[in-house]
Amino acid sequence: MKDIRNQDCKTVGMVLVRALRRMDVSVDAITRFSLNQFSGRYMLHLLARFTSYVNVKMGNPSQFDVYVDRERKGNTFDIEHILPDDYSSYQDEFVDADDFQASRQMIGNLIILTRDKNRSYQAMHYQEKVGKYVGDNILAQALNTVAYQNNPKFLPLAQQYGFAPIPKFTKESIAARAQIYLQMAVDIWDPDSIKEIAGGWEEETEKEFFKSEKAREFTVEYYERSWPDALKYGFLSSNIGGTGKFLRNVQDGDVVYCHIAGAGFVGIGECTAAAVPMKQFTVMVDGTEVPITDVPWLEPSLKAKLDIDKEIFIRVDWKSFVQDQVDGYWEKGMISVPMVAYQLTDQSTHKKVREHFGYKN
Repeated sequence: MKDIRNQDCKTVGMVLVRALRRMDVSVDAITRFSLNQFSGRYMLHLLARFTSYVNVKMGNPSQFDVYVDRERKGNTFDIEHILPDDYSSYQDEFVDADDFQASRQMIGNLIILTRDKNRSYQAMHYQEKVGKYVGDNILAQALNTVAYQNNPKFLPLAQQYGFAPIPKFTKESIAARAQIYLQMAVDIWDPDSIKEIAGGWEEETEKEFFKSEKAREFTVEYYERSWPDALKYGFLSSNIGGTGKFLRNVQDGDVVYCHIAGAGFVGIGECTAAAVPMKQFTVMVDGTEVPITDVPWLEPSLKAKLDIDKEIFIRVDWKSFVQDQVDGYWEKGMISVPMVAYQLTDQSTHKKVREHFGYKN
């Protein structure tokens, strides 16, 4: 808090974006976030944020302050378990009672309701209470088919994030709802959006302000792009659409583990320059600095597929790698995530990759 106290909007924005990029966990960890005696307050805030986000997107008041206010008079909000605590009625969907109880606490099985309704619904079977959710907030309503009828403000969001009515709630439904929360989180805590709201800043200012104090480790997904050229010219790139914008989180000094879906991990390198647009990225050819758009590529067909207006590049000093992606490294139990650039909370995957490639930081 001391970094933003009495600061102007631009500085506050830069501090918040820097904090996002320096977090030790990536946004995908939300899908594994569960409710326990220590996480209740944080879970309530997350669920409230998702609910208020959809409210605002639909043109309605946020209500976030109401959702999280535990001191206000009247009906405060509580966390609602979509699946009731009734293993015998749902045992066919789960391995055992422990699996059922663990799954019930996952974020995908949780919404917020007013305290009176939460207490009233808690013993009801899902098929019964899903009809009552129609009168509650939008994330509760979205479980019922009624939310998709004559609701033009919600339907575009349903399509964007994957909301769909769920007549029968299962373990797979919990995972599906968690993915919806993840996609919303990617947009809510989007550094580019925060930068825009704060009024923006120059690239050089950002590089200096965001310079990493300690090297972080990122997996970078590099699918349908030229690995031979990434090696030859020392770079990784992505399209800023979707999660590709998170390549901007990789800063000078960070370590990147390049992963190609279907091949495995193909190299480890150190970022030597943060992301810039393709039009501004240059490489050295015979001692001359040349725009990456002008140099000959080993795989020109893949270069031709890149959108020059949307592709961004980071500079990478490759330390250990395979020349051919077919020799990529992967083994059972390792983790990859359907995002372009992310940090892993479980360090075992990166440890295995370092050992396999003989890389010592």
